[in-house]
Amino acid sequence: MQVASKMENIEKEILQLPRQKRAILVRHIIRSLDQEEDEINNEKLWVAEVKQRYENYKKGKKPGKIAAQVFRDARAK
Repeated sequence: MQVASKMENIEKEILQLPRQKRAILVRHIIRSLDQEEDEINNEKLWVAEVKQRYENYKKGKKPGKIAAQVFRDARAK
């Protein structure tokens, strides 16, 4: 079965649901789309943060840490 025909079948089934059930479904779909967008935005923010930290490290503004110390600090929290 092709994707287009599956979509048509799903749409027909959804339109047969009571209004309240369709509204709940729409909320769930929108929430899932928002979560995906949040994940993409979070990833972009982390990439920008990593770039900034690396630039600060290269310019000597922020000293590096030994991995063992980083892990000790993380375990202590």
